[in-house]
Amino acid sequence: MKVYINPGHDTKYDSGAVNPETSLRECDVAAAVGELVRGYLEKAGCEVMLRQSDNLFYDSDYANRSEPVVVEANNWGADILVSLHCNASCSKDALALALHFQRTLAETQPHA
Repeated sequence: MKVYINPGHDTKYDSGAVNPETSLRECDVAAAVGELVRGYLEKAGCEVMLRQSDNLFYDSDYANRSEPVVVEANNWGADILVSLHCNASCSKDALALALHFQRTLAETQPHA
């Protein structure tokens, strides 16, 4: 199985959520989790490509971005693309999971 991992956001253009008390950035957490997942999947026998980018499908606010993640994953022949994100909340009691999957380019289904 070929798994393309996109740790969410980008260290240069869009770091995602930032903890106001610790300055911990979403992009750094997602990158660390992405590396852990890559190691696990490779040990399980999967081929893994990992690239951190905010440009999922020609939707970056920056014109000089490299090839979109979705295009690269499709060109590589990925069986699945996983984009890792860590949502933020002002509430310390917030506990949630967001899962989105896409059946076609025109249809994205949010779940959870």
